[in-house]
Amino acid sequence: QVVELGTSVASNQALTVYAPYFMVPDSAIAPVAQPPELPPPVLTNEQVQAMVTIKGDNAQGAGFLMRSPDGTFVVTHLHLLAANPNVKIFTNSGAPITTLSLKGAVDRDLALFAIQDDHYSYLPLPADAANSVEAGDQVIIPDIGQQTDVLLGKPGKVIGMGPERLDFDNAMGPGSSGAPVIHVKSGKVLALVTAVKRVDLSDDIAQAWTANPAPGSSGIIPYFGLRLSGV
Repeated sequence: QVVELGTSVASNQALTVYAPYFMVPDSAIAPVAQPPELPPPVLTNEQVQAMVTIKGDNAQGAGFLMRSPDGTFVVTHLHLLAANPNVKIFTNSGAPITTLSLKGAVDRDLALFAIQDDHYSYLPLPADAANSVEAGDQVIIPDIGQQTDVLLGKPGKVIGMGPERLDFDNAMGPGSSGAPVIHVKSGKVLALVTAVKRVDLSDDIAQAWTANPAPGSSGIIPYFGLRLSGV
């Protein structure tokens, strides 16, 4: 399309055209290197060795070894101990762990066995639990529900936090209840994975919930852990 902006000129007259916009040839632009894609985080050997098995007469479950300013503990679910006498705890390699006492939280499904320290591998608690993690941080969780000889980690990220729970988008199965939620950046343990189950919501609620691991789906599985701070 040609637009006349002024008086036309004769064919034998000179005409100067000013072009305020121009295209820079590709050869004049230096290519910008894309940032390298980081490999997904993996569990360290110490984190694998921190996992424990808890066996009683009527039930078996999982937990993990944790070090805090108050001592060394095995962390697990309180409901695993109910009506389950003669509980014994074993390391990842099958060695028995000597327990000294038991504490149960009054406001969440958490239990702490104080144990005799025998140079185990422990997951440390963050020094400042309130400010140590934020939404979007990477977390990794031992996938104890996969039933294989090699314990792998499920990487993901934090999608929500509350005083008692921490939501994440790692797609965990029900068998992973009792595993730790490990903060990748610091290596500290943030929460205890809680049993997950399908929850049916209305379509409007499911679509509006930004933390929904399956956006747009009314049948969602919320993945969350019970926070270890403030117990």
